[in-house]
Amino acid sequence: MPTLLPFRGLIADPSTAGALIEGLAVGLDVLLSARALVRDDRPVLYRYIGSAQIGGRERERRGFVALLPVDAPITVVAPPDEALGSATLAASGVATALPVVTYDDPEGRGAECFERLESEPPRLDVTTVDGVRHRLWSLDDPAAQAWLLAPLMERRLHLVCGRAELEAQRAYGRASRARSPHPRAASDATPVLVVAEQDPGLAVERPHLLVAPGIGCKAIEARISALGREPFDVRENFYVTAREVERALHFGAGSVSFAVVAAPATRFFLLSLRRDTPVPGPQALKGDDAHVLAALLIERLGVPADALSPVRDLGSALEAVRQERASAAILLNPISLGEAKKAVAAGHTLPGGPLSLRPALPAALVAHRLDPDEPM
Repeated sequence: MPTLLPFRGLIADPSTAGALIEGLAVGLDVLLSARALVRDDRPVLYRYIGSAQIGGRERERRGFVALLPVDAPITVVAPPDEALGSATLAASGVATALPVVTYDDPEGRGAECFERLESEPPRLDVTTVDGVRHRLWSLDDPAAQAWLLAPLMERRLHLVCGRAELEAQRAYGRASRARSPHPRAASDATPVLVVAEQDPGLAVERPHLLVAPGIGCKAIEARISALGREPFDVRENFYVTAREVERALHFGAGSVSFAVVAAPATRFFLLSLRRDTPVPGPQALKGDDAHVLAALLIERLGVPADALSPVRDLGSALEAVRQERASAAILLNPISLGEAKKAVAAGHTLPGGPLSLRPALPAALVAHRLDPDEPM
């Protein structure tokens, strides 16, 4: 059985794509009957490029969407997370979430395969409210598909994001398998976004942390000032917008660094670990922001572990501090995919800490009906 397969995906109509991929507000059957979702008439691999400004520079996520058979070998490095598309899946039998898998592509075969395709206008080009531009092309040439997928028969795929989503889709497929008349059905495979590990534009975002409102913000600021003596260098900033914080984090990205915003969010502090500071724990994690946060910073801020809660979005973290729903927010840099895999392999995650790739991937960009009555 091939590791990955082309398929007849459900694609948003360009005129409705922006509203659709912001969130499925109506039933999928309604969208299909209104042709807001259109199904391709032959198997396709979908080239995807997502681009956005992150940390003061342009980043792109490049990959392609394919089907992953339920029995395809895959190494799971993603920590447990929330199945974001489970409600839509249960109601409709359509998988709208795209778990992310990576593969080793030292030859650049993927980029070579899609180079000519990207010179043509995309079939879908939409910018969502988070500022991410999403473009999609269709590779429908069977010979080109086979050339791209052939090496992946011998290479291990790694699941890096969307573990719960993949498990939910596979569970739905298994539950419907008994009523299928086919040896292989469409319900025996799930859609995934496939990304080369060598992609230089890929950023992995771990959750930021909110400090419970019962912790004194003035005490946190006083402890941050004391950190300026050791083991962190501390820089104070007075323009507290999401863009300014991202720029500051990017400025400190050559070292282990964090931003801390305390209520009422009139200023923030950039904390950079001094290079000669000893860090307890495994050698492989001594340069990992999340490990240093747990090993050196949390205790020095006087924040107990049960006073921390994760939040995925930087803007939401800042808003929580401004509204005093949190005493402070501890904000982390995006990291490379290689660094994320190393951290997860070493067993290190933040509290409630699923990884997410940036630029963010929306739901319903390419959907797949898990239909037991359709042969695969």
